[in-house]
Amino acid sequence: SFNRKDLIIYTNPEAFKEFLFHLKFDTEKIALLLMSSGNYGGLNFDEVKQII
Repeated sequence: SFNRKDLIIYTNPEAFKEFLFHLKFDTEKIALLLMSSGNYGGLNFDEVKQII
């Protein structure tokens, strides 16, 4: 429904975490939008804050 070829949707928490932690926030211009009605499969947001 977003009609964007560059939109990535993850339904597997481990695959999402692997993707997220391989992004290069320090060297690339990256916009990260997180939308969920859950807890991202138990993702530790303290760890996420360290890489952003």
